[in-house]
Amino acid sequence: LLLCEFRANLSSSKMRLSAFFGCVITFSVFTVAFCAPVREETFANIKNSPTDKIVLFYRAGEPASKSALRVLKAVAKSNILPASVEFLKCDCSLSVNEADVREAQFSEFPILFVTSSQGGIQRYNGPIETAALSDHASITFNDVTEDAVINFKDEDTLFELIDKENKPAFVKFFE
Repeated sequence: LLLCEFRANLSSSKMRLSAFFGCVITFSVFTVAFCAPVREETFANIKNSPTDKIVLFYRAGEPASKSALRVLKAVAKSNILPASVEFLKCDCSLSVNEADVREAQFSEFPILFVTSSQGGIQRYNGPIETAALSDHASITFNDVTEDAVINFKDEDTLFELIDKENKPAFVKFFE
């Protein structure tokens, strides 16, 4: 939200119109500057990058790839992830990427990967939908708070929790 306050006397409609467009332009620049963009990269650059990222491997022109790109852009614009997370895309139909695509044995597109410093490289196998990818990425990149942790001592309690919540659970076992 960007607020513009004018204390000058804007008596003419031309001045009011100029002030309005000034606010619109300022807001547009602000939005572009602070929304995480989806950046095109080569396969080699992605492979050698140690950063936290969500990567879409796609083939330009394919309907499923276009849909996946819209989803990735929506997640990037949502600003629910730390600013350090990069959003990358790689067009596997480009000649510069052919050898790496063959080596990786990618044949069906789109393919999404989530890479984090703690979890490593994980192929995303969930539905390619904004809510599902956002949830997965949020769990991967955002810190877990103690109030989200439930301790249990036996399997029955675990299964009751899973049945009650009706959503996936991350379980950490320790002695």
